[in-house]
Amino acid sequence: MPEAPKTREDEGWERRFVAFGERAEEAIQLYRDLGFEVVADPVQPDDMAAECTDCQLVTLFRTIYTRRR
Repeated sequence: MPEAPKTREDEGWERRFVAFGERAEEAIQLYRDLGFEVVADPVQPDDMAAECTDCQLVTLFRTIYTRRR
């Protein structure tokens, strides 16, 4: 049986929040300035309210994760 894929949390990342566009970029830079490693993944449907999942704007949102270097 194949091994389940690891999640960001399994790899030591802490989920911070979901951000949109320019705010995501500001948050990424802020966390980097504070000494964190940062990744911004595309939002997964489970992260959004049911009424938002059909909207194409959801593709512009990112989930911000950080971990200490």
